[in-house]
Amino acid sequence: MTNQELLNKASRSYIDLMEFIKDLAKKLHKENKTKDLIKDLDLLIQVMLMYESVSDFVVSDMEISFIKHLVTECDIVDFYNTANNKKINWDSLRSDKIEPEEFKEFVDRVYRIAMPYINDFIMFLAGEDSVTSNNELEVILDYLRAILKYYLEMANTDLSVSDYVIKEIFEKKYRECRNIFSRIDKIF
Repeated sequence: MTNQELLNKASRSYIDLMEFIKDLAKKLHKENKTKDLIKDLDLLIQVMLMYESVSDFVVSDMEISFIKHLVTECDIVDFYNTANNKKINWDSLRSDKIEPEEFKEFVDRVYRIAMPYINDFIMFLAGEDSVTSNNELEVILDYLRAILKYYLEMANTDLSVSDYVIKEIFEKKYRECRNIFSRIDKIF
């Protein structure tokens, strides 16, 4: 597949995931939170892909372009600029303008800033799962894995490493939050 075809497939998975989150928010009568949840999800996806891009210490222009063009509600570079009163742009993250180590430092800074928002998304999902019999986690993980699979295929990266980033950034925190919510629910 061409890089554009892989981006198109990842975009389809992303759109389906957004629709799933919108439907979930509607089902829980939390439509007023939908836009924030999608923005938080955008941050999660971009951080996940950025960490994946530095895992092989080669950050290609195609990887940057893929990350930039995938999401629709919250551009992580704009988010970083707003949070830090900076004026970087996607072009400044290209491989001929930044070393992989510098890019990793940037991703670490972005992750620290985005973590409260990513946690909001994770807590919403964990809270919903703790009070219902639904397990929305698996559905969301399937979408995230599909997006990551297309990204890794485009980057010519070993697909077997893909679950590490999902587990560390998303699934581990989800399980911690769900355990807390389950314990609170048992108390009351």
